[in-house]
Amino acid sequence: VYVPVPDLAGKPHKVVKLAFDLTAAKKLERDNQEAAAREVLQADELRAKVDQMLAVVDAAADGDLTAALAVAGDDAAGRMASGLGRFLDDLRDRLRAMAGSAAA
Repeated sequence: VYVPVPDLAGKPHKVVKLAFDLTAAKKLERDNQEAAAREVLQADELRAKVDQMLAVVDAAADGDLTAALAVAGDDAAGRMASGLGRFLDDLRDRLRAMAGSAAA
């Protein structure tokens, strides 16, 4: 950027060139864009996991206990899916046992 420097009469006396190092600002901008992209990806992954769990829960609510969960992971959604899967497995086993007892 060129900036005129006036003399005491207000007439241009000289021109000063100002330069700015934008490296840090550009890096911060790039880091922010990358963080935003990661957040969008994480939100999409979470939404997909929750949608899959809801499909299995809806099926179970309609009486279909055969739906399987394909959600896995160490995150909260993965742990929730694991617990839900164990719950449904236990429920199926108990229903089979009750049906076997009733048939005997």
